[in-house]
Amino acid sequence: AKVNEVRSDGSTPLHTAALRGHQEVARLVLESSAEIEALTSNGSTPLHSAALGGSKPIVSMLLDRRSNILARTQEGMTAMHFAAYRNHRELVTQLLEQAASLEATSEDGSTPLVWAVRHGQTESVAVLLACGARADVAINDGTTALDLAVQGRHKEIERLLRERQGESA
Repeated sequence: AKVNEVRSDGSTPLHTAALRGHQEVARLVLESSAEIEALTSNGSTPLHSAALGGSKPIVSMLLDRRSNILARTQEGMTAMHFAAYRNHRELVTQLLEQAASLEATSEDGSTPLVWAVRHGQTESVAVLLACGARADVAINDGTTALDLAVQGRHKEIERLLRERQGESA
């Protein structure tokens, strides 16, 4: 297969290997000059795919080759949003160590913390809060992270957010 062959959704073999956690395939296509910032039809890079798939080794490979850690999809999502959404807490930490943004917002104003709250990802919420994410953040329509936790009946997340907001009040 051609390393930069593009499928109908815009994905390349590197996107697929990154999403599925196939380290050896990712290494081989990278060594064969795969386009590290190739974009899918929704603007996802291979780094976004690796974050969604939860592959720390592939994220490391991509970052070692200077993949843009702050790249955004068409909806404004970063690799950090995907890692938080999928509850890949070790990956959240790894991305933060590489200067990923805690406060990057998607089109609707969602930070990675909001994505983690919305999807009930307690471990990601705890890591993001411990690393300094703002607990009082609201999306564009005014809904707060706490509102989302209450609406989703995510009791532990609600407790974490209330605890943090009490600290900062």
